[in-house]
Amino acid sequence: MTNISLKFQDNASGPGGPNRLGAAVRSVGKSPFQTADRLQAILRLSTSDFQYGRYRILLYRFLTDNVPIINACVWTWARLSAAPGSFRVAEGTDERLKEKAERRLAELSQRLYRTPTGHPVWLVTLLTELFSGLYRDGVFAGFVTVLKDGSGIDQFVSVDVANLRYETDHGQPRLVLDHDKGSLDLGRGDFYYIPFNGSLTEPLGRSILKAVPFVSFVEQQLVDDMRRSSHNSGYHRLHVKITPPERTAGESDSAYIDRINGYFDATVSMIKSCEVDDNPVT
Repeated sequence: MTNISLKFQDNASGPGGPNRLGAAVRSVGKSPFQTADRLQAILRLSTSDFQYGRYRILLYRFLTDNVPIINACVWTWARLSAAPGSFRVAEGTDERLKEKAERRLAELSQRLYRTPTGHPVWLVTLLTELFSGLYRDGVFAGFVTVLKDGSGIDQFVSVDVANLRYETDHGQPRLVLDHDKGSLDLGRGDFYYIPFNGSLTEPLGRSILKAVPFVSFVEQQLVDDMRRSSHNSGYHRLHVKITPPERTAGESDSAYIDRINGYFDATVSMIKSCEVDDNPVT
């Protein structure tokens, strides 16, 4: 259970009535923020595959979609991390203001995130997508949009992190989002991104699947070997006995010995060349 405690209080501000104040993570003005309608026009992404980190992220997504054990792990970790939570207004808040805050938080939770078809879903869906992106891709990012009247937060619009690019401009690092009409500088107040295990060498985060491709290959090879050998069940140990052939009339001792050794060498070669699913008995 995740609990978020908020403390609201009234602050007289003249004829406009009291202002609702809360603890802010960071303070930015309204000017960098845009409405969801304006932002969606920018985020029509169709970048080339030859971008920084794109192939790596696409590989991780392929593994997650096609390797059952990886899919199950990412699914489980994401939903454990996004366990159901609740907002809790701090004790001592005025009852009238508390009810208003709870109502506004409930409305925000319901509209904060939308499905690709535009259907509003609850905050827990955003958290599930967030942790799935962190564990699978190594980073989760998006834009916070404001209501059309500028009165508050409207939605969080996530972006495809496969289109993020980290570059250096005159010695200054910056993030860039590639789209069909060019690129968008992400040094702005309405963009948020969370790297998982980010570092100086990997500013866009490190997926937990980074070491998986080789391990997955070995695992799948073992499973394939077991599948191919399953029809040989009952022949876990093979004993080979070679009986010398009959000696032909007029065959010299040296020729007979050479023929026996030839049979032996051929048998050894046959055993060594047996594949996992070959059955030497038949």
